[in-house]
Parts: sequence; structure tokens; C-alpha cells
Amino acid sequence: MSRPYETAAALPAPPLDTQQGTTVSAFVREQRLSRCRRDLADPSLAHHSIRFVAARWGFPRPAEFTRTFRAATGLSPSEYRETARAVRVEAPGGVSPGEHCGCVPGQAAG
Repeated sequence: MSRPYETAAALPAPPLDTQQGTTVSAFVREQRLSRCRRDLADPSLAHHSIRFVAARWGFPRPAEFTRTFRAATGLSPSEYRETARAVRVEAPGGVSPGEHCGCVPGQAAG
């Protein structure tokens, strides 16, 4: 699993436009949620638990992650993953599916 400082270093720098009203923390939260959406929608990462995906992107407390994710998407993480399986939703994120995992496909993980 990634360490928080490794994950944060992987995020792009926030835009410094205060006119848009986006805070740095809101920008970082949206980037982390975007990575979670991408990983939950990626069939090559289906062997990872939702808890693993959340912790990987800086959400170590499952209940807090579920509340934050539902507020942003209108779905729980498990509902989002099931919907993605059913309709192959393409989640934003900028990295090709599977390229960021570093695990062996088919190998059970967290």
C-alpha cells in the first residue's frame, strides 16, 4: 500500500486561482476521490477491497471514506463499483487502468 507522502507526491499541483473559490484541501480531496473512482471502476483492480483502495488514496477510515464518496458521487463505493462493472464506467484520473497498481493480476490483495 502507498504511504500518504507517496500518494500526495503523485497528485498534480493545485491551480492557484483564488477566483474559482477552490481551496487546496478541496482540490486535494477531489483528486483523491478521482483516483478512488478510477480504481473502483478498473476491472483489473477488482481483486482489491474497497478499504484497500480508500486507504491507498488517503482515506484510512472506511466510514469517513464512504460518507465523503457518497456526498461526491451520490453512490456508496460498493454501489459505484457494481455500476462500473455493469456499464464499464470510465472514471477520470489520467492513468491507464492497471498501470498504477503494481500488483500481479489475479493475486488476492487487501
